[in-house]
Amino acid sequence: MPIMSKKVHNLERKYLNNDQFHTGILLISKE
Repeated sequence: MPIMSKKVHNLERKYLNNDQFHTGILLISKE
């Protein structure tokens, strides 16, 4: 369980750090 939590935490940090990048992907995906 601790390992999974760590992975999720790392993913959250990635998304926060690349917020604009991921927002761009979402906009492209909508079209």
